[in-house]
Amino acid sequence: MNRIKELREDYGWTQEKLGNMIQVQKSAVSKYEKEKISLTKDIIIKLGDIFDVSTDYLIGISDQKKETTQLGQSHTPTLQEFLELTKDFSTSDVEKIVEYAELLKLKENL
Repeated sequence: MNRIKELREDYGWTQEKLGNMIQVQKSAVSKYEKEKISLTKDIIIKLGDIFDVSTDYLIGISDQKKETTQLGQSHTPTLQEFLELTKDFSTSDVEKIVEYAELLKLKENL
């Protein structure tokens, strides 16, 4: 079974709901699940974030849902890795990241 479909069903989501979350049509989700169209880098990253799994797991390179360090701990991205990941983001996407970071900060202060 395709991992996208498996994860989506584990969450109890429809293709339409997942499509809305990654900003594509339901038909695109269906095609991703049936491997009729290739996933873009951006979609892979979004899906990894949404399902909280590594991109390697998502595309079938690894059977581990989370990347781990040698000590078995989940990998926490460094600032440099974060900057490298986001360097090509649109202004709109950067604004969304900032909004999310502000919400997380508010949540911490509660």
